[in-house]
Amino acid sequence: MKKYFLTPSYWCFFLSVFILFDSYSQNDVPVIVMNQGAEPCVSDQLHEERMLTDSIYRQKTIDFNVAMSSFNPTVEVSNTTYRVPVVIHVMETGNSLTQISDEQIREGIKQLNERYRKVPGSLGDGNGVDVEIEFALAVQDPNGNCTNGIVRYDMTGNASYMSHGVFRNSAGIADADLKALSFWNSNNYYNIWLISEIDNNNGGPGVQGYAYFAGAHGFSIDGAVILCSNWRNPQSTTGAHELGHAFNLYHTFEGDNGGNTCPPDSACSVQGDFVCDTPPHMRSVSNCNSTGTNSCDGGSSNGSTSDSIVATISGPYSVTYTGSNGCSSTSAIVDVVVNQLPAVTISSFTDVCDYAEAFSLIGGLPIRGSYNGIGVSGGVFDPSVAGIGIHSITYQYTDLNGCVNSTQANLSVNDCTDLLEIKTDEVLVYPNPASKTVFVKTKTYDIASINVFDATGRLIARYNGQSKNIEVDISNVAIGIYNLEIQIENKVFRTRLVKK
Repeated sequence: MKKYFLTPSYWCFFLSVFILFDSYSQNDVPVIVMNQGAEPCVSDQLHEERMLTDSIYRQKTIDFNVAMSSFNPTVEVSNTTYRVPVVIHVMETGNSLTQISDEQIREGIKQLNERYRKVPGSLGDGNGVDVEIEFALAVQDPNGNCTNGIVRYDMTGNASYMSHGVFRNSAGIADADLKALSFWNSNNYYNIWLISEIDNNNGGPGVQGYAYFAGAHGFSIDGAVILCSNWRNPQSTTGAHELGHAFNLYHTFEGDNGGNTCPPDSACSVQGDFVCDTPPHMRSVSNCNSTGTNSCDGGSSNGSTSDSIVATISGPYSVTYTGSNGCSSTSAIVDVVVNQLPAVTISSFTDVCDYAEAFSLIGGLPIRGSYNGIGVSGGVFDPSVAGIGIHSITYQYTDLNGCVNSTQANLSVNDCTDLLEIKTDEVLVYPNPASKTVFVKTKTYDIASINVFDATGRLIARYNGQSKNIEVDISNVAIGIYNLEIQIENKVFRTRLVKK
């Protein structure tokens, strides 16, 4: 069998010949994946934006579609495999969101090839055909040096990316700015960026990735952007889906006006998804419409255009499709593993005063998760921003399977502005500074309680009184400055204590 290395500038013609006429379009892949809900396809949005604003991109797309409409599908090139050189850019955050090994990256490439080559017994087995396209990590970099095709780029200095990931609709670094940081000539390589999150989704539900259509080949924006958590997930078809768009493959519901009308299909080779062997249909407004009949083509089963099935229990699964003529076909059995949510815990927080300095939140397990809540930024809680009251702090963790779980704990910010500084001989605190013991004495009333706070405003010790003379043991606290709150009757006095 001959092997051809195909650079992106030649994809527009060759790759779509095999996919558009001999295989299937974007929804007709008979695999089982964990459905994450109905999300708009960002690749479609990017394509539409470019068609409206970029004349070169628009003309390349028009030229491609014209060429394909006149292509003769009876002429077939056989025994030829086209291999695409790929470079993976891991845009690292230094935490679990971008934690991925070289082996996991190579496994993702392998799964792409299994789906595009219809490898028997793999996730790519089932209906459809071998499209004779393979992906291979680059072995030579742009300077002619040996490489494993994997680039790891440190993003910890980019505040926008570290906080929100990549922007699409709400927050994060711009797509073009991301790609400018790490990019190989798209005429010679196909670039894939593995990222932490999109629109601050913490690598979880929401937009999972996107890719530009073939009109972008050779441009600095060309390539696919995919969540690292998604690439690690062996059940995900996001990579195969987005690479389909890179080969100018449309959705089977192309032209449905957002799910409101049936796509035009009077000339199937130049309308809708440009593929005549997939029926036109409207997308579901809520989720995959895998049951019932397709009203756009005279009543075929919606199962022919459904792209996912939700599995909640691990085990072997297969998909059976029954056409309008009553004939059925069953896919190969796929072993589906439904990963359990990670166990996430958080320690209770100590109350703080409103005047306390900002401090780092701790206590969430497993480590390397993220804290969120009012007054929280980058894992730091600021009482002055949160304000007086009880605040719910969320700790969220994403495991290596991309499974997300979270828990909550309350943190109280108390109004300490009415505390009185000790300016009277009614209360005596000595010695100050002290190294081991501090004595607190009063003349008239018993001491009800003494609270010791550190510089961040966290309570580190409490002594109950009912005496006019209390010894406070500070031998076990670190050297530094502390705040004492002394309650006597209905008053609270405050003073600073220096541990030497």
